[in-house]
Amino acid sequence: MLPVTELQKQAIGEYAGALFDAKQKQADLNAAIAADPVRNADKTYSDATKQLKRQLDEGIVDQQQFNQESLKLAQDHANDIAKANANSVVTPAAEAAGTVDPVQQLANENAKKLALIQQFETNKTLTEQQGIALRNAANTVYEKQRTDAMWELYRNQSVTNELMASAVDGFASQAASSLTGLIDGTQSASEAFQNLGTSIINSVIQALVEVGIQYLKNAAMAMIADKMQANSSSAAATQTATACDLPPGLDTTLT
Repeated sequence: MLPVTELQKQAIGEYAGALFDAKQKQADLNAAIAADPVRNADKTYSDATKQLKRQLDEGIVDQQQFNQESLKLAQDHANDIAKANANSVVTPAAEAAGTVDPVQQLANENAKKLALIQQFETNKTLTEQQGIALRNAANTVYEKQRTDAMWELYRNQSVTNELMASAVDGFASQAASSLTGLIDGTQSASEAFQNLGTSIINSVIQALVEVGIQYLKNAAMAMIADKMQANSSSAAATQTATACDLPPGLDTTLT
């Protein structure tokens, strides 16, 4: 075997460097595409259509199958682009806030849903009339869910809020029952209002009982934790004294 010349070594080094640079450039491009939903959807569609064309050329699929699959790929691509554009209407900050704030999470979801409806109108997946109906329905659901989420946040902020929320919820529940009784004649007006007042009182009492039980649970868990900590400290002191060949409890503090 002939020895490798310095010129050949240099050429091999340059080739290896160029190959590394090409691989790194491709890796960077793939990462950039993966981070961009629209570009990623375009690449997925392009790769799928090229594969389908190869399958047609090689006789793996016939022309009818090719046409059907081409239409499906085109529709899937349009849907993916619509979803990517819709998701982009929510900022990263709002997305992050939505992970801990249920009200913000609902706002993010509704914003994406409305944007997606608009995208589907634009690409003719939906008609204008369908889009209007879906937007109205989405906003109605969102407003109810937002109110419920805000009410739960208010309820859980303090004991006072819990008592107030229980009273209001009890009123709402019994008010509906009382009105039903008045309408169908099973209750008189005085009976309906009496039942309404009783329901509110019961709701407040139930809330007080639940608060008391929660307090007892917390107190019991705190006592158990203190006991375990005391036992652990005692055991640690005993082990330390034994390690020093001193009887437990002997004061080793230098004076």
